[in-house]
Amino acid sequence: MRDQTIMIVQQGNHDNVLQPLLILSSCEYINNDIPNDRNFYFGHYYNEKEIYLMENTIAAILGAIVGGIIGIFSTLYATRSARATSLDIIKITEFNKAAATFSVAFVDVIFTLRQNTEGKREVMTSKIITDEVLIIQEKAKILFEPFLAISDTRNFNDAWDKYVNCPYNYQKDYTTPDPQIKEESQYCLQHVEALLFYAKPK
Repeated sequence: MRDQTIMIVQQGNHDNVLQPLLILSSCEYINNDIPNDRNFYFGHYYNEKEIYLMENTIAAILGAIVGGIIGIFSTLYATRSARATSLDIIKITEFNKAAATFSVAFVDVIFTLRQNTEGKREVMTSKIITDEVLIIQEKAKILFEPFLAISDTRNFNDAWDKYVNCPYNYQKDYTTPDPQIKEESQYCLQHVEALLFYAKPK
């Protein structure tokens, strides 16, 4: 076919047919040299088996890359989640310790006030909530307060003010010829319980 093309060009001696005939001849020449079972793929010719293996290899590599990326992000998320959980546990533990210290500071007061409300004792509240007792309780409050949620701080301090300024405690120099010990103890006990509401263990 190549020889025939050259002869046609020589006989005709036409420049305008030279280029198309040479291109056509070259294409046919190349195509005749390519096996029928091969396909053009990535700049080279491969048969179907080679293409199949190549595609599977590429898919495996891409799968490994994607899987590795997912694994990295999963590990980072798990690490961050575990760290957050550990911090939460530490915060809860420290809160419970401070809350327990705060609650213990009220044990004697609660015991005596309850004894009064049950009629088992008759101790004036001004003798129960003394200056010394309030100092111990306020120290426990100082330790406990930083662990309170911001939303609870204001209400907690309001409850503390009501307890400290109870009209029956030492600050008011409360005296009466006929004290209502049971009622007064119940009143003070309500303020103590309002305070300890914020010290419930988590």
